[in-house]
Amino acid sequence: MITQVQKSVCIRNFVYRLVALIILCVAGLFPAQATEEDLKSLMQQEDYIKASLIVVSPGKEIYSAGGHIAMRMSCPIQSVDYVYEFDAAMDDSSSVVAHYLNRTLRGEYVRLYETVFIDNVRKENRQAEEYTLNLTPEQEVALWSNLDNAVDSKINYPFSPSENNCCSTILSMIELAVEDGLFSSPEVMSSLESSGRKSIEDFFCGSPFTGLLWNILLGREFDSPKQAVNLYYPKMIGHTLSLIKNPANGKFLVSSAKGNAMFSSGGYGAFAPHIMFLLVFIAACLLTIMNIKGKLRRSAQIFDCSLLTVNAAIGCVLWYMFCSSVFTEEVYVNYLMFVFTPLPIALMFIRKSNVRLWFAIILSAACAASLAGVAFVPQLQYYCLWLFVLTMLVRGLYYIYNVYKNNIILTLKTKEL
Repeated sequence: MITQVQKSVCIRNFVYRLVALIILCVAGLFPAQATEEDLKSLMQQEDYIKASLIVVSPGKEIYSAGGHIAMRMSCPIQSVDYVYEFDAAMDDSSSVVAHYLNRTLRGEYVRLYETVFIDNVRKENRQAEEYTLNLTPEQEVALWSNLDNAVDSKINYPFSPSENNCCSTILSMIELAVEDGLFSSPEVMSSLESSGRKSIEDFFCGSPFTGLLWNILLGREFDSPKQAVNLYYPKMIGHTLSLIKNPANGKFLVSSAKGNAMFSSGGYGAFAPHIMFLLVFIAACLLTIMNIKGKLRRSAQIFDCSLLTVNAAIGCVLWYMFCSSVFTEEVYVNYLMFVFTPLPIALMFIRKSNVRLWFAIILSAACAASLAGVAFVPQLQYYCLWLFVLTMLVRGLYYIYNVYKNNIILTLKTKEL
């Protein structure tokens, strides 16, 4: 009797548990379906994914003097927060400057946790500023997908300080997600007043000689119309994107222009490049006048030697970059190669006056041609680099004048004898 009661109780409990299990399994389907629908609806909300640009202030290294930019993609509901950046693809033992001079510098897309990226910024004692992008949910999803694909592809891309840098590559991702050709449209270009080269002089006020170096090395990388738009420098992001409307929602890509604190411009100091060039030019004019009177010959020799050494040093770098680029995908051509040449290094050891005379004539002709076309050579316009070329022209013309003067005197003495 007891056994039958126990069996019936066990069977009843088993049936109850089985029914409860079936109910739980069936009921579990509804929350899952509801969660999936909620997820789809959440992705259509503007605050589900947040896209923003992080602009970083200039660093101490010469290649970071223009600042840095990265893209932050976050999903607060899923506690996902990544930062995507385009950086030089090389190991710790490599040198960015060496790769740039050899024209072998490559870049790659990198994905970091937001906390890791901010920690790296703080370790370098640099500031960071965030710009929220006014994108639609569909554009944010497309942007995030494009960034992930770029990172996962592990492809190395050409890297240069102006055309293919951290700023231009990230902006190309935005352009791809929003509308192709948006940044290079005539309406956008007409709204921007400054060119890319003017922005060099703008944010290099604090370190003008670094800006002068980049101005000399950049070559023709700013000469095409699209490169003239200020889309390739972190400082110009707020000023540029605040002028561009998103065609999908009619909002400006960035609500306001910032960045003034991080890229402070306190004006040029007493030793700015254009002031130094002016002082050197004045010194050359004074020496030339004194040399005509037969004075300060020794000082003039030291001055000319220093002038030609600087000219040759710059020329060696430019021509080395040109020769290195012959074996790469894109040949490096710089207008200043025809002004700055490595020839003075060899000619300084030649004692023949005729060889020196012809070199002075050729160098003076090159300087005169450069000054005649200064309106078409952007590198000579900024930091008054044309003053340095004018100084070489003055000393070259004096050398030619002095040689012919001495020849005339020598001829007259010969006739008298």
